[in-house]
Amino acid sequence: MAEPQTPLLKWLCDEQADIHGKDLADLSSISPQTWSRVRQGKQDLSSDLLWRCIQAIAQLRPRSECAEVVRIVSPQKNVFEKKKREREEHPLLRIERALSELKDETEENQAMLLMMRRLRESQNKAAS
Repeated sequence: MAEPQTPLLKWLCDEQADIHGKDLADLSSISPQTWSRVRQGKQDLSSDLLWRCIQAIAQLRPRSECAEVVRIVSPQKNVFEKKKREREEHPLLRIERALSELKDETEENQAMLLMMRRLRESQNKAAS
């Protein structure tokens, strides 16, 4: 087999060294033929292929550098997923969650004042 073309690809191949291509293919959904073409430089290593490969190696080798990369990057993904979930969440549930995060009585009082102000504004609009 030809030597990998780039340092990144060489690192990935070293990380994948004794993992069977079939195992990598099963976990990453990257066919062995595609992985072979990438290793030989006949196909570009896209960011999608790279990430899927790193995740698969991380699952097969929990103490590998790939696993460390996944641990570092995954919390960032969780933040984005949490924000997406919050946008889809009903506003009353967001308010309830926000109230549960208040630290002390002062913050609770400020929250109550904000809610009362909102209530007063909506009553004024209804009366107009």
